Amino acid sequence: WDADLRLTDAPDAGRLRVDIGAAIADALRMRPEIAEARALIAQQDIAVTLARDAVKPRLDLVGGYAMRGLAGSRNSGAVSIGGLPVVMPASLEGGSPTSWQNLVTQTFPDATVGVAFELPLGSRAARGELGAAAAQQRQAALALAQTEERIAVDVRNAATALETAAGRID
Repeated sequence: WDADLRLTDAPDAGRLRVDIGAAIADALRMRPEIAEARALIAQQDIAVTLARDAVKPRLDLVGGYAMRGLAGSRNSGAVSIGGLPVVMPASLEGGSPTSWQNLVTQTFPDATVGVAFELPLGSRAARGELGAAAAQQRQAALALAQTEERIAVDVRNAATALETAAGRID
């Protein structure tokens, strides 16, 4: 601790010039929180588009296919209509085995096709969701701007710290 130290060579104290604009651009390009904020904005853009579509009228083509396993025995209490005899087709006569056979062989298929039209009248819920999605989109954009400003301040503070350290060395 008591030793006297003498430098034999002068320290290399060349000043480094920091290009603050380029440093800020590099930081904004490489920081992961910027990529995360941009991804959140893209997600909010999709949410706004979806909410905007929910307010519009909708026309859907719907279809379905079902197989029926019908079988059973004749109802003794069935009433004939107009004097016609109550007749049960042979393919329906029987219990569970006949029902399973009708199901497997698709004896009674059902196919449906239809059109569904939805016209949102008033649709306060859809409009409320659109407003909420738009507000979240604005919040995400604001968060990105705040993050970019914070990163720019960090870069400027680091550049100032470098200049201060160079001044101390001088």
